[in-house]
Amino acid sequence: MTPTQTSFPDAVSLARAVRAGDISAVEATAAAFRKIDRHDGLLNCFTTVLRDSAMIQAADVDRRLAAGQDPGPLCGVPFA
Repeated sequence: MTPTQTSFPDAVSLARAVRAGDISAVEATAAAFRKIDRHDGLLNCFTTVLRDSAMIQAADVDRRLAAGQDPGPLCGVPFA
């Protein structure tokens, strides 16, 4: 299932999916950026979007999960 086909009703559901390997933190973050790109021109909600650092952090979450570490309860959940 790709992030464009997946909808998570809340942060806890998304965190569970990341932990289960149903979606990676990188995929979830990229999906969040696609939503920002699609809607922010009209909504104008963001003054700064830290794409590079967010993707680095998401990749770190994926690496930590793959190594069996616990990155925290909301690992992989992008937020603004």
